[in-house]
Amino acid sequence: MTDMKIYDTIAKKEFIDKGWSEDKKYRITTAGETKYLLRISPIERFEARKNLFEMLERIAALGVPMCEPIEFGTCAEGVYFIQSWIDGEELGDILPTLPKTEQYLLGFKSGEILRKIHNISVSESDIQSERPDWAESFDHTTDDRIQKYHDCGASFDGDEIDKMAKQTQEILAWFDDLNNPVPSWYLKDFYVQYIDGIPCKLKEPFDFSFLKEYGKVFKIFDEQGSGCICFGVSNGKNKYFIKFAGVKTFLSAKHHPDYPVSDDVARLKASVPKYKDLAHPLLINFIEAKAVGSGYVTVFDWFDGESFGDLNLLLWEKFFSLPLNQRMKVFEDILQFHEHVAKCGYVAIDFNDNSPLYNFETGKVMICDIDFYAKQSYINGMGRGLGDQVIMAPEEFRIGGVIDEVTNVYTMGATAFRLLANSNHSPFEKANRSPEAWQLNMKLYEVVKKAVSDERSDRQQSIEQLIADWKAAK
Repeated sequence: MTDMKIYDTIAKKEFIDKGWSEDKKYRITTAGETKYLLRISPIERFEARKNLFEMLERIAALGVPMCEPIEFGTCAEGVYFIQSWIDGEELGDILPTLPKTEQYLLGFKSGEILRKIHNISVSESDIQSERPDWAESFDHTTDDRIQKYHDCGASFDGDEIDKMAKQTQEILAWFDDLNNPVPSWYLKDFYVQYIDGIPCKLKEPFDFSFLKEYGKVFKIFDEQGSGCICFGVSNGKNKYFIKFAGVKTFLSAKHHPDYPVSDDVARLKASVPKYKDLAHPLLINFIEAKAVGSGYVTVFDWFDGESFGDLNLLLWEKFFSLPLNQRMKVFEDILQFHEHVAKCGYVAIDFNDNSPLYNFETGKVMICDIDFYAKQSYINGMGRGLGDQVIMAPEEFRIGGVIDEVTNVYTMGATAFRLLANSNHSPFEKANRSPEAWQLNMKLYEVVKKAVSDERSDRQQSIEQLIADWKAAK
């Protein structure tokens, strides 16, 4: 009696419409409730698929994490092979949502796997005599796909697809047929450190054991423009958002190599009174601050939300897919908080669309970053100041310009256009401020248009007046 093949025990078959090959792919479930990946090819591909199956067996024997080859055979539809099923999500969807450090490490780990695969020796008999040179084959496949892109009718500005394809071909040629698989810039100038299993990029190793006082790290933000490194930490009961200054992050070392860490520490210390003075239901809740060695740490309650600014283009698109009334509520909450800021005698500096966090499930907004807010108005002595240039007022670019509440009126008006005009602009571009792009009534348009007047005297002269005009226009 022969053992029954897995193919003969299929109870459920779900088609998978993915990939470039001619294979038909399915997720199958057997009578025993075990899931597998099934690939079916035309019968004339028998020898090629048999060779592929045997190669997959050799790769699996190396311990490579993969859908392992289990069964090979023929069926009424052609030639098939069955592999183990791995539950997961498509990397193309998930990768852009991950911190860049995790993206880099996934790429590095992928390279390690590929290098292991490349160690498999290939004999002359394994290579078909009619098979073209690998580089020639790759170029032919790439050119074919580029042509399909040109034929589909869609396009990107600046022929980005062509540019990226050519860069890929140049890089592969530069690798000298994979004889030099590690370029000189790989793993250069930074140190990858793991904290509770989460990676971060630093200029050099650092002792973060003080974090254990608050719990276990579940999130790291290591690419902050402030020079701080931030953490999400949980003790099982409470979650905290922790900022720390006192270590040179990779981003800080890259952009400000001569900038002393002590300046980051001083700036973080200076931010503490601002969170106390401006405490508000729409501002992340401050808990404590203290020195840790030569560094400094500030601790806040954690807020379950996401930044929809230019740090994450997928979340930017997700935010602009929200109904208009939900986006308007976000703007009105931001406006409400900055009315409070003005009444407390502060001026918002460096407010941008990464400052608010948004919970896509509850619709709640929370401001998470006011580190550069100033206690009083001042004269611009540096020219282009801190902030997002697409929402900054003209005086923030001009030496001698007055930076005050009227400046913040402009910022709020520009934010309204950014969040409520047609979303056919990227987070790096100035929003369309034309009447045609405005999605609310024309009375509201006139209110925010006045707010973004270049002449300070033509704007509303306070956030309170801007809110009053906004409410009257609704």
